Amino acid sequence: MYDLNQIVGTLKYGQFDSTKRKYLIIAFIVITAVVIAGMVGLIYFICLEQIKEINPLPVVNFVLAIIGVIFGFSIIPIFCSYFLIRNERIRNKIILWLEDAVELGAYCETLLENFENPLLDQVFPSPSSVKIRVKFKYNGKHFSRDSGYKDKNGHYKNDYQSFWCKFADKSIRILYSPKYDEIIILKSDS
Repeated sequence: MYDLNQIVGTLKYGQFDSTKRKYLIIAFIVITAVVIAGMVGLIYFICLEQIKEINPLPVVNFVLAIIGVIFGFSIIPIFCSYFLIRNERIRNKIILWLEDAVELGAYCETLLENFENPLLDQVFPSPSSVKIRVKFKYNGKHFSRDSGYKDKNGHYKNDYQSFWCKFADKSIRILYSPKYDEIIILKSDS
């Protein structure tokens, strides 16, 4: 079985981060929660002092500003939690795909390039993201698979990514799961 740290992504979902980043995100969420708790405490004590002086207008402005900051900080852990949960789901699927995975050599070609800023692309002509096709041979048969997948509504997801630029038009190492028909991309030797 392969170590998850050898895996850089899947053709279906794109880039995959190993467990090292999970701890950074959790630490960031905890630090953000401590900052929010500190701000709530600060509001409480300032409000107590201002109520004693019976001058409510500066207190209202201060409280509204702090509530805005707390709202901003509370979005960060929600955003980080989304990526943490998404990465964990992908990790579980990869572990499932590794059960029958076979290591193969493959060629990754660029299908389409997506230039997001035409003005910059005239000066620096590099694609912002690409869609790739991986070609490989398994059990004497030739296969090719495109990046991304179709969602329930038939729309393509994760097909164009800047992550694919470093693999485009190169030979790569993959793990192919015949049971699930999924491709896992391994770190390159170089």
